[in-house]
Amino acid sequence: MATLWAVNMISFPKLILIGGIIVLVWTLFRLIERRRAASTDRQDTGAPDRPVDTIECSQCNAFVSAEGCEKPDCPVRKN
Repeated sequence: MATLWAVNMISFPKLILIGGIIVLVWTLFRLIERRRAASTDRQDTGAPDRPVDTIECSQCNAFVSAEGCEKPDCPVRKN
């Protein structure tokens, strides 16, 4: 029974191994998060860098850019 107890005891090398595994997993997750953050920063969302002025179209009641609309029959369209 004494030898069974000695096998199940937590030893210093086992603690070092578990600590190393925890540090390794934590480091891998940090690297994955950094890559994910860097990839989302590099992606262009296509959104303008400044606010866009909009006006409501009297015909279709949609809000369109004050600079002009892409619809050919829209009265807001500027040529």
